[in-house]
Amino acid sequence: WRCLQEWTPILKLGAAGSIQSFVQMSSFEFTAAMASTLGAIPLAAHSCSANLTFLMFPVVGTTGLMATTVRVGNLLGEGRPKQARLTGKSSVVLCSTIVMAAAVLLQIFRTDFARLYSADEEVIATAGSISPQVGGYLVFFGMVMSFRGTVGGCGKQITSARLGTFTWYCVGLPLGALFCFKFDLGLSGLWWGLVVGGLFQGAFGLICSAMAAPGSCYIVQE
Repeated sequence: WRCLQEWTPILKLGAAGSIQSFVQMSSFEFTAAMASTLGAIPLAAHSCSANLTFLMFPVVGTTGLMATTVRVGNLLGEGRPKQARLTGKSSVVLCSTIVMAAAVLLQIFRTDFARLYSADEEVIATAGSISPQVGGYLVFFGMVMSFRGTVGGCGKQITSARLGTFTWYCVGLPLGALFCFKFDLGLSGLWWGLVVGGLFQGAFGLICSAMAAPGSCYIVQE
């Protein structure tokens, strides 16, 4: 019966992490729904670009999110907050290097990547035209994964979930809709909303993670 006890902390942490992942993934679904109102070509181009960003999740997600969470949590549990903060910084550097390299490659081979998903020249051209915004989103995506890993290791997944929900539902998606429909930026405007949302969450997330480690030892040790 002991295995059925102490489920509350696990469920709280797990639910917060699930909410964060759901919010981030659902933001792409809402963006796709808005892109569908622009026509078949913008929707296809959006799908190509979104799939490219999804390819980075196994790399940055395992490194910045999962590995960082485990390492930071272990160090804080041992009462070593300085080393935990160093791990968080190392995660930022590593993930930023990976996503920046991917963003540069995307700019160089913008049409070649799109050809992996479509043979329609108009779709390829449209997808290539939003590659700067997609590259910008990738950069901030790496920051977000590092933030989630560090804060998760501190046992503060609820903080991450709250920030993520506010960022995407109150900043990224509304701004994307505003840029797209109000300012007639089309598909580019939708992706600018994702870029601003990623910037907001990444910047504030890194500030939160930098402040979290020193005072989180007792939370993890409990």
